Amino acid sequence: MIGYLNVNSLRNKISDLREILYKAPIDILCIDETKLDSSFPNRQFHVPGYNFPPFRKDRNKFGGGKIVYIKEGIISKRIEDLEGVDMESICIELVICNIKWCVLFVYRPPINKNKVFFLVVWILCSLN
Repeated sequence: MIGYLNVNSLRNKISDLREILYKAPIDILCIDETKLDSSFPNRQFHVPGYNFPPFRKDRNKFGGGKIVYIKEGIISKRIEDLEGVDMESICIELVICNIKWCVLFVYRPPINKNKVFFLVVWILCSLN
C-alpha cells in the first residue's frame, strides 16, 4: 500500500507520523511540504519498522521538501539520475516479489513547462 501526505512541516509532527505508520498498513509513504533543511538530522525522523534513513529531498524551512518512508524488508535504492533538476522529486527503484518497480514522487512548479520529463522517466523505468 502506498500513501501520501502533505504535512505542512514535519518538524513538530513526527510523533503523529509514527502513530499513523504504527496503526496503518502502509508500505511506502510519500510526504510533501516537509519544510526541512540540512540542519535537521535524519535520526530525528526515524520511524521503527521503516528503512533508515528515509529518502529526503530538502528545500528549506519556509516551504517544499519531500521525504519517503519504505517499510523494512522492501529492497529499495534511490535513482538520483532520474530526478529532475527543475523539479522537486525523489525517484526510487523497489524490488517487490522479484519485480522491479519505479516510484517517482515529484512536484513540478507551475513555472516549469517541461512535460517531456515525465514521459522520459516512465520509458526509462519501464525498459528496466
